[in-house]
Amino acid sequence: MNHFDWRSQPIIYQHENNRTEMRTNQTPFRIGEYKVLTNYPLHWHDSFEIGYCLEGKGITVVEGREYSFGPGQVHVMSNIHRHMDYAEGHSYMFNVHFLPEILTAPGFYELENTARRPFVAGLQHFVPVLQMGDPHTEEVLELLKTIANEQSAARPGWTAVVQGLILQLTGLLTRHFLIPEQEDPKIRRREELLARLAPALQLIDERQADPPSLNELAAKVALSPVHFRALFREAVGSSPISYRNSQRIVEARYLLAESTLSIAEIAHQCGFATLQHFNQVFRRLVFCTPSEYRRQNR
Repeated sequence: MNHFDWRSQPIIYQHENNRTEMRTNQTPFRIGEYKVLTNYPLHWHDSFEIGYCLEGKGITVVEGREYSFGPGQVHVMSNIHRHMDYAEGHSYMFNVHFLPEILTAPGFYELENTARRPFVAGLQHFVPVLQMGDPHTEEVLELLKTIANEQSAARPGWTAVVQGLILQLTGLLTRHFLIPEQEDPKIRRREELLARLAPALQLIDERQADPPSLNELAAKVALSPVHFRALFREAVGSSPISYRNSQRIVEARYLLAESTLSIAEIAHQCGFATLQHFNQVFRRLVFCTPSEYRRQNR
């Protein structure tokens, strides 16, 4: 299989599945089917994720490891997993993204701890792609299909029913797929850094057309520019500038494929001062020119 070279791409923060966006839209979970892309960089988001492959095949990349997927394959992602699906041909997934808050049970530590346990990255001892053919995987799959039906029918009270089904899913994952192990301090460190840097990541996302400076980003999280840059690279794996460029190029890809804007207009809308700079960054990250990308993806 020849896949998009995901290793060469900066890792991005996916804004539509983050806490601020979902709270603003009053959507504690986002449910739906989507076509698996072939050239999107790895990403992470604030929400937890459970889903399965509807049709097609390809690979799921999670924290630098590749797992094959096919119809009925279930995946489970925490809010720290850097991940992405890459299709071989036409593939479709069904996903449930939900905020960690819907698993909270204030004052009942054991209940809340149990519900969150499958998504505590440092405590996971099972692969994020569940074993095909396992009867317990089939149980998880049936609950996901029930969630899809509830969301589609949208009968009164469906959101409360879905919340209950998600809790049931987490219980099954903890019961059948989880073997606790000692917490990884590196993972805990990254979780803490991402939480600390979240306002800066949000600012980058909100200001695509007017990219914030390093000083602005550092000030947003009350750090010196030098300290901010070091922590950012440790948490994200790239410099703030590289990360900012990768976010802008993701937006540019969408506009090239889905809009009728000229390439110059797209460059301006994505915050590039000159068309030449846009072309240089695009070619470096996507391995083709914007014009070639538009021809291939319209």
